[in-house]
Amino acid sequence: MPQVIADISVSLDGFVAGPDDSSDRRALGIGGERLHQQLFELDTWRARAGREGGDRGVGADIMGEYCNRTGATVIGRRMFDHGEKAWGDEPPFHVPVFVATHRPLPPRPMSGGTRFEFVAGGVAEAVGRAVAAAVRRARTWR
Repeated sequence: MPQVIADISVSLDGFVAGPDDSSDRRALGIGGERLHQQLFELDTWRARAGREGGDRGVGADIMGEYCNRTGATVIGRRMFDHGEKAWGDEPPFHVPVFVATHRPLPPRPMSGGTRFEFVAGGVAEAVGRAVAAAVRRARTWR
């Protein structure tokens, strides 16, 4: 049976980016990288992002298992807008990504297995489509 896992890095005061975040200047805002630094330093995350090196400790093992078990991802349009430039031609997801939005775009296939699909029907529809995509992917892994 598929699992749906909610995952986010957030500060104790409820922020996922620093102040003055914008898609054209600073995707994570001023100092926002600190919120996600432990993730960015893991060799498993760095490899998915096309970077070398990184921490190979227990956290890297956990992140590697998490990434290997993820069959699809759901993100919001703001995350897409802020990350699109930073992710480049090969985003770190490597699975179908469903973007919940009120401003849909045509599907966007990328290198490395990432395919962005824009869902205007709400978060529940985006999650439903992600579950269906993950189940399809799981069947091809067997």
